[in-house]
Amino acid sequence: MIADGAYSGTENKELAEEKNVELITTDFTGKDVDPIFAEYEFNEDGTRVIAFPMGNQPKGCTYIKQNSMCRVSFFLEQSQNCPHRNECQAKLHKRTVIVMVSLKKRGRAKLQKEMKSEKYKLYGKTRNGVETIPSILRNVYHADRVRARGTIRTRFFTGSRVAALNFRKLFTFRKGLGRYAENSLLVPQRA
Repeated sequence: MIADGAYSGTENKELAEEKNVELITTDFTGKDVDPIFAEYEFNEDGTRVIAFPMGNQPKGCTYIKQNSMCRVSFFLEQSQNCPHRNECQAKLHKRTVIVMVSLKKRGRAKLQKEMKSEKYKLYGKTRNGVETIPSILRNVYHADRVRARGTIRTRFFTGSRVAALNFRKLFTFRKGLGRYAENSLLVPQRA
């Protein structure tokens, strides 16, 4: 199932997997996370960081319940040799370096990494083709402004707007003026 970025998240993905459905979100809401966070490993409940990208052992790790984050501290000498220090958004102190990591942040980084693959780009093109129809109905045919009251009249107004869109697409197709994209998932790739 291809969905908008608003439906992304581990909970929705797990619910879809229970029903044997692969949930593919094509865009994220919010700001991006650095890809280095995908390499952090957590224990089962996400309260302790087990493995780090450079293999450094932490001085300490505390779990903060309020924001579900792990506060990991390293010795300053360990972080001076790390090439990912800026990507981890490490905060330098006199003797230690502190990195804030969460299980959600790691999952978001992994999804961002997956979204850069060719498979996800094809899914994104398919979703963009589907999203244009509601957009045209709202912006061109003003589907948000229904001036009728009652179920039957509202259905008639909405159906008339959908029919108008379909006739318009049919007429432009018959004239040969329309630009219609091929379904990228059904068309075989050319070498």
